[in-house]
Amino acid sequence: DLQQTIAMTLRCALKFAVLTAFAASLAEAADISPGGTGTFGTVIYASGNHALSSNGSVATMQTSGNVFGTVASDGNDGNTDGAFANGSVFHTGGATAGAEFWRVNLAGNEYAIGSVTIFNRTDCCQSRLAVFDLEVINTATGTTDVLPQSVNPPAMNNNNVNGIGASASFPLPNNSIATDLQVTQQAAFSLHAAEVQVFGDSSLELSGDALNLEIGSGGSDFVDVEGAATLDGDLNVDFLTGTNPNAHDVFDLLTAATIDASLLNTTVTGIGGDYVLQTVDGGNGQILQLVLTPEPASIALWGMIAGIFGCGFYFRRRRS
Repeated sequence: DLQQTIAMTLRCALKFAVLTAFAASLAEAADISPGGTGTFGTVIYASGNHALSSNGSVATMQTSGNVFGTVASDGNDGNTDGAFANGSVFHTGGATAGAEFWRVNLAGNEYAIGSVTIFNRTDCCQSRLAVFDLEVINTATGTTDVLPQSVNPPAMNNNNVNGIGASASFPLPNNSIATDLQVTQQAAFSLHAAEVQVFGDSSLELSGDALNLEIGSGGSDFVDVEGAATLDGDLNVDFLTGTNPNAHDVFDLLTAATIDASLLNTTVTGIGGDYVLQTVDGGNGQILQLVLTPEPASIALWGMIAGIFGCGFYFRRRRS
């Protein structure tokens, strides 16, 4: 009848609105801004586990109770042994949801992060690691992306084999830039794990995202890509006040094994002249450069001057 038709229509409209909002949130453009505003930095796209203590990464943990002789560096020592007695499991002592966390600083660098793999404790209590947040923190830009995780949460107690099991991997959104990665317990249990691995993206795909670079008299932002760079998004280059660049100055913006900038939308601010982008060999394979060019009026003026002096030279030659 009419009421059922109206109700069904409303339900469909609601579902469509929810799905549209969800899709929009997934498609929201990200900003890649090395160093943050006013500070020069380099964002690195490179493969490998960037959380390892052997690479200079430093782990810390927040706890309110007995840690049972463990230390935060047990979580990034390269040892995935999940047996607590073997000495490579970190363990917080509190049991307050949201208060216990483990965090690693990625050797002071800004890395593009592709995924996180966590190796759980294996001798017992695996289900304690079931409801937690992965926090992608960039101290350079002052941003934190919180990614809630709920993986097979325990039905009754904290000792059944559930949660993430022995290990699990978690993909991150494209162009997740981090200086730190944090695991925050959201269940009322202690937080423990044998190893947290933070794997980098080796290739850059803008995919509609924005790359924001600053250039100043004391340096400039840069992007270092191990693999390919597909620049199908926005490039915003800002010359800071007091930079005063000259025509024909060349600025290196990005290096990668290969660079495709055919779909790049570029905006340059802070200069009075024109510019061109060019790709040259070098760096990791190729380098994307910004080259400043004289304004058309300046070119015409210099052409006139050259013409005048050229005619003068001609007349003098004729008189001699």
